[in-house]
Amino acid sequence: MTFAAPLPVWVVALVVAGAAALAWRTTRGLAPAHGRRLALTALRVAVVVALLVVFMRPVRVLSEPPDGRVPVAVLVDASPSMDLEGASGASRFDEALALVGQRLVPALDAAYTPEVWTFGARLDRLPAAGAGAPVRSSRSDLGAALAALAEQYASRPLAGVVVVSDGAVAPPPETALAAWPTPVLALGTGLSTIARDDEVVSVSLGETHISETAVDLTATVRRRGVMQEPLEVRLFENGRAVDLQTLDLASGELARVVFRVLPPPEAATRYTVSVAERPGELTPRNNARSVLASPAGRVRKVLMVEGAPGFEHSFLKRSWDRDRAVLLDSVVRKGQNDQGRDTWYVQAAGDRAGALAAGFPIQREALFGYDALVLANFEAASLSRDQLAMLDSFVTSRGGGLLVVGARSFEPRAVAGTPLARLLPLDVAARTATEASSGAGRGAAVDLTVDGRAHPILRVAANEVDTAAEWARTPRLAGGTSVGGLRPGASVLALMASPTGMRPLVSTQRAGAGRVVAFTGEAAFRWKMMRPSDDRLYDAFWRQTLRWVAAPAPAPVAVTTAPEAHGRLEGSVVVRNARFEPVPDATVTVELVPAEGEPLTLTPPASDPSAGLHVFSVPWDAEGPVRVEVSATREGVDLGRDEAWVLSVASGDEFADPRQHPEVLARVASATGGALVEADDVGTIAARLADVTRARRHLAERDLWHAWWVWALVLALLSGEWALRRQWGLR
Repeated sequence: MTFAAPLPVWVVALVVAGAAALAWRTTRGLAPAHGRRLALTALRVAVVVALLVVFMRPVRVLSEPPDGRVPVAVLVDASPSMDLEGASGASRFDEALALVGQRLVPALDAAYTPEVWTFGARLDRLPAAGAGAPVRSSRSDLGAALAALAEQYASRPLAGVVVVSDGAVAPPPETALAAWPTPVLALGTGLSTIARDDEVVSVSLGETHISETAVDLTATVRRRGVMQEPLEVRLFENGRAVDLQTLDLASGELARVVFRVLPPPEAATRYTVSVAERPGELTPRNNARSVLASPAGRVRKVLMVEGAPGFEHSFLKRSWDRDRAVLLDSVVRKGQNDQGRDTWYVQAAGDRAGALAAGFPIQREALFGYDALVLANFEAASLSRDQLAMLDSFVTSRGGGLLVVGARSFEPRAVAGTPLARLLPLDVAARTATEASSGAGRGAAVDLTVDGRAHPILRVAANEVDTAAEWARTPRLAGGTSVGGLRPGASVLALMASPTGMRPLVSTQRAGAGRVVAFTGEAAFRWKMMRPSDDRLYDAFWRQTLRWVAAPAPAPVAVTTAPEAHGRLEGSVVVRNARFEPVPDATVTVELVPAEGEPLTLTPPASDPSAGLHVFSVPWDAEGPVRVEVSATREGVDLGRDEAWVLSVASGDEFADPRQHPEVLARVASATGGALVEADDVGTIAARLADVTRARRHLAERDLWHAWWVWALVLALLSGEWALRRQWGLR
């Protein structure tokens, strides 16, 4: 026996103790007849206990074998990959139907009632012969199929499930499989080996949040089967061929291809990587993959706080002022007035200048209105404890970027032990001095690390080799700040020559939600002054650095989506106020605007009000780019807007590695107590299910609280207590 609505033990004990105390107190008129008093107290407590047990709904768990011919659900994969050629030369779907109709159903029919379904994005009955064509699907989702199957058999027993598929399915989560009540047996179909097939396995694109930023488009390609001709990998921009690379690949070999692209800032751009179809390929449907480059996002606001010396700062500001992707405010320390107070020269728009009059924002909303912060020869000692804590929160919680340059910014006496020191990728406590360069001419002034050659900050040429060569030709810096070792999780992108060896020049670190870059060189303006006038290395480096630091900083209203949608468009919206605190009661509007067709408007409720989080998910089968526009209001006040772009495509994963995937089917089967069955062993499936059925007895629950004897017991206790009270002259 168990309880359907159990109460905690301490609650039961408290109720029983309270009932006993009350019953003992109300029978005090029987003293000194303690025996009678104990008897009445015990009867009253017994009534309370009986009622308490009834309220907790006692149930009896019975183990019973299922009666009669129990159904067995047969699920046939009807996704696009099942159109590929099978072992017999027919399609995998036709082979599966033949296997089910001619061998599986007759094998099950003697002991069970086989019921055949097709599954893809949904579950459908397989029509009887001559009653129509089977329902086909644009994608496969075994998890959704099992969930739908559970609803179909909610009111009747199910002996087991047989899945017939090539394994190119989206399996359910392990937790869902572990909770599935019946065994799943799997039958594989399709070719285990592929004679000839070229495939674009994946395509990814670097960050495109900021305009006029060149990014790497990386594709992975694979060739199966021996082909004499080289593999030509083409890149298309909105359908127009823009680049070509040729590879020599052995059978089964994976290769990585990198294209350098500059997405137009005004509109979303679709890039497609493709390889030409070859005679004898299994399928051309995996020969191309696409990715969407979003249009340029909002302009990033940057605050630059300058100390002295400021020889470098004018070069930096001139470069960033000409960058249309950045809006730069600056604060320059001028010195002290007659009262000994620091004075500042503020360069900012009127609505922001007032908050910078003290040299650094005092209010959280003033600092958090920026996306990145540049500290140039900045003395941390000039900040209060509250301002330092706010700076730490700006990077770690708000997700703002931090760029630190200049020797004074790394001064250990001012920085060590502060939140700023913890944000830096290098240990400032171990700093010794600022070392002068060993020479002023050209040479190995900058040596890129392996990470640095591929990093977007230092990418100044078309490929990694040319980038490293370009940096090797830069003039030597005037000197560099000698800072301690690298912190765990930080990366060094570039080294600089010094009299004592190579030292970190550019290092990065992820700090909470934000990014941090430390530049420890001195007089980088030499890269501008000592190179040809048309050389763009200096401007490219500093612009790319600031853009990379500021890129992930979210707006107060921020939408996040996956880059691709396969039959369903999903995303989340986080709403914050100017202090970047969650707004729990905001009204969010999401508009999904396809390239063609009517837009769809959603108003998702808050799924986590304490975090200001709103989640949306809708079916979406139309292919092409989709603009996701988001706005948020609170009591009629506009809180902000954001947008994202999603590429809706038919599932490319259906044809990724288009051979049979028995490992996927075996994992699904074993997680449910089933097994992967070979096609030659179809006749053993009924016996396998019978073994599992005998081992798993059907469990049933029967309620006991409404049984006649329960209420008879309560009535007998109450009647007995009343009769004794009347006999002893009590009320």
